[in-house]
Amino acid sequence: MKAFIIGGTGFIGKYLCEALLQRGIFCAVLARPTSNTGFLEGRKDAEIVYGDITDAGSLAAVVPHDADICFHAAAYVGDLPRRSLLRINAEGTQNVLETCLRKGIPRAVYLSSAAVLGGNQQVPLTDDMPYAAVDEYGLSKIEAEKIALSYRRKGLKVAVFRPPAVYGEGEPHMLGLIMRLLKLRMLFLLGEAQQQWHLVYVKNVVSALMLALDNEQAFEGVYLVADRQVLTVREVFTIVSDAIGVKPPLSIPSLFVPLMMRLPYLGKKLETFSKDWVYSLQRIETMLGYNPPYAAPEALRKTAEYYRTKA
Repeated sequence: MKAFIIGGTGFIGKYLCEALLQRGIFCAVLARPTSNTGFLEGRKDAEIVYGDITDAGSLAAVVPHDADICFHAAAYVGDLPRRSLLRINAEGTQNVLETCLRKGIPRAVYLSSAAVLGGNQQVPLTDDMPYAAVDEYGLSKIEAEKIALSYRRKGLKVAVFRPPAVYGEGEPHMLGLIMRLLKLRMLFLLGEAQQQWHLVYVKNVVSALMLALDNEQAFEGVYLVADRQVLTVREVFTIVSDAIGVKPPLSIPSLFVPLMMRLPYLGKKLETFSKDWVYSLQRIETMLGYNPPYAAPEALRKTAEYYRTKA
C-alpha cells in the first residue's frame, strides 16, 4: 500500500508518517523547500515530493498516481486575515481533493477540527451539531470541511476527523510558552479552575486516523476524536507543573474574573478558560471501534517531561 501525505512534515503529520511506516505502508510526503524533512531522508520506504496545497498545478505534478489513500493533515493554525486562512485551509483542501479525484486516488482522510462546532453551547458537543465557530480559524475549517464532504458526492471516499486542541511532544504552537510561563510563575488560573477541558494527545489522533485504513465506515459521517478522560483546567496544570518540577499556578480570585472577562481582547481570549469543552466520543467508539491507546494524565505527563529541559 502507498499513502500520499499532505502535512507530513508538520506536528501531527510526523507522528502519522511514523505510524504508517511502522505498518509497512510506503509514504510519499508532500513538502515545501523550507520543510524539515530530515526524519524521512535516506529511507527506502518513503519519498519526499515538493509542492504547495495553494498551488493546484504543483500538486498535480507530484502526486503519485499509484497512491491508495491520501491523508490531508495540513492547515494554518493561528492569527491570519480571513482571506488568507480561507486560501490555505479551504482552497488548499479543495486543491488536494480535486487532485485526488483527477489522479484516481480512491480514498482521502481529512483532518478537520472540533473548532467547527465551538460556538455551540451544549455540553458535550456531538458530531451532528450545526456548524458554529468562535474565530476565523474555525470559520476557515468549516468551509474546508464543507468542501471535503462535497467530494463524497463526486465519487471520492472522504473520511473526516475532528480533534480539539492537540498536545504532545513537539507541539509547535503553545506548549513551549506555557512551560516557560509556569516556570516563571507568570501563568494564573481563573477562580477554582474547575472547567472541563477535553484535549487529545497526538498519538491518540493518529490512532483514529489509522482506523480509516481498514474500516469503510470511516468514510461515512464525521467523527470527533479526543482523549477518553476529561480533566479540569486545574488538573491539567497540576499534572504539567508536577512533571516539570514547579508549583502549580496561582489562582485569580473568582471575584475579579467577571471584570477581566470584560477587558478588550484579553476577555475574549479568557473565554477559552471559562467554559467547558467536552466532546462526545460515542459515534467514533461505536462505529469505528476507537480505543485511544494513551490515557490523558499519562500523555500530559510525558509531554511536559519532553519540554522540561527545552522551555
